[in-house]
Amino acid sequence: MRIIYNKIDDITVSGGEKNSCCVINPAGKFTAEILENSSFDAVFIFTDATRFDARISLTGKASSCNISALYALNGDKKTDFTATVEHKNAAAVSRQTVKGVAADRASFSFYGIIDVHEHSVKTDAEQLHMGLLLSDDAKITASPQLLIRNDDVKCSHGSAVGDLDKNQMFYLRSRGIGEADAKKILIRAFFADILEKIDDVDTKKTCYTELGFEYDD
Repeated sequence: MRIIYNKIDDITVSGGEKNSCCVINPAGKFTAEILENSSFDAVFIFTDATRFDARISLTGKASSCNISALYALNGDKKTDFTATVEHKNAAAVSRQTVKGVAADRASFSFYGIIDVHEHSVKTDAEQLHMGLLLSDDAKITASPQLLIRNDDVKCSHGSAVGDLDKNQMFYLRSRGIGEADAKKILIRAFFADILEKIDDVDTKKTCYTELGFEYDD
């Protein structure tokens, strides 16, 4: 998995290939077209103010994409992320997972769309956003949408925003762990399910570092 900073070029994936990348603080607009039996996997890391619009077109039959995004924002940083996945052919599969934390006066906005076209039967699509607010002045907004034009699909979406689990915090504090370290442990665990799926060790280490954590090999 290659690492890209800020700007990612538009791509077309074909020939049954798999294209994967990790983009740190992406900005601007990005489009990807995925042809038959091909796939695109991406991890987007947001730690700075930016605006990013990604559009993935599953044009080919049995094409797929797995889009993950993690954000850790503080200060007055403001990030807007739009992700659109278009299912344009049969038996295409897509996954969108967005997770993150906002502290101080930071704000994060996620606008996610799964657009299933009329003849895109056997579509399998999932979209999930989960956010943690670490201060009263931080703000997280999410708008997940499903646009479905046929009835032979399996689609789901969801969004949840809340605080760190008070019971988990109490447990860690009762074991002599300071408040700041306890928060860091819980936030690291919150991100881990996505980060640990990254096969390339150097890329995984970079992602942990960008999010403010040490990587334990």
